[in-house]
Amino acid sequence: MRCLVPVVALVTAACASAPPPPPVTPPRAEPCPTVPAPIVAPVLRDVTEAKDRVVSLVNASDAQGLFQLFDAHMQQLVPVEKIAGILREVVTSGGAWTSATREAGQDSASQGEWHVQAEHGAWRLEIALDGDHHIAGLLIKPPPPPPPALRPIARNDIPIALPLRGECLVFWGGDRKALNHHVEVQDQRRAADLLMQGPDGSSHRGDGKSNADYLVYGQDVLSVADGTVETVVDGVPENVPGQENHYVIPGNYVVVRHAPNLFSAYMHLQPGKIRVKAGAHVKRGGVLGLVGNSGNSSEPHLHFQLQDGPDGNTSFGVEPVFERVVVTRDGKTETVKDYTFLKNDRIHSP
Repeated sequence: MRCLVPVVALVTAACASAPPPPPVTPPRAEPCPTVPAPIVAPVLRDVTEAKDRVVSLVNASDAQGLFQLFDAHMQQLVPVEKIAGILREVVTSGGAWTSATREAGQDSASQGEWHVQAEHGAWRLEIALDGDHHIAGLLIKPPPPPPPALRPIARNDIPIALPLRGECLVFWGGDRKALNHHVEVQDQRRAADLLMQGPDGSSHRGDGKSNADYLVYGQDVLSVADGTVETVVDGVPENVPGQENHYVIPGNYVVVRHAPNLFSAYMHLQPGKIRVKAGAHVKRGGVLGLVGNSGNSSEPHLHFQLQDGPDGNTSFGVEPVFERVVVTRDGKTETVKDYTFLKNDRIHSP
């Protein structure tokens, strides 16, 4: 805003005989309000230097110094008094900051995130610089809680039988990623994918372009033990072999509760062929549905798993231990008690 300065108008007489103009009292001059000079923030080379300055200023409880690093917008949003309150809270609750470790994989010169270790705790620090290398964003917050520790791998404590009739192949199964790509997923840690092969080692007849070409397609899916049907999902369309549905990962599926902490799940079933409803009681060997090719499945197969809760998103995988199974492994066939899945085993019930 421009300050008004009083102006006195000088009027020249029109003629010598004209009377002089009346005296004019000039208006009182009001002093211009004092406008504080803008704070010029020190220029920071990069976000790493900004982090070093922020850590030093936090430990010194220097709110004014931190304020001077902000750009104009940040200075409007966060006045010095508010910064002082934040610094008091940070230092009081955690003590001095002793180290700051940048998150792995970050190389930006204008923004970064750090794990800050304090005397009595930890913080997460995030900084962003504007184009003039002033702080345009600053966030200090407690670090996220650590992920929950994985529970030890439990085993079923009731006898169970295989979920398919006839000989099937364990395509994925075991306790290592090389044998079982499921092991890193919380609820699938000991899941298995089961299919069937002919004498030539192929899983399908003909060119395998149709789901009906696959030997396991349409096979009865059996409950591994007595229980109550917990969940049924039906109506997911089947895939063309070689394609996958990444939006509904399990496809059509059934979950059966066998004990308070033991549930079995059967996935990728045929739509419209599920034989049970939620709440139904089923017996060991009872038919739940038919093997299909729905969900995240490139060819017909049965995905089977045990878990300790009804919802796979919050459950932990349980290792299936089958009462008695005939196993062909490395060309040798024998009946195995307390069998667990292993990739490339050919298995069937005695």
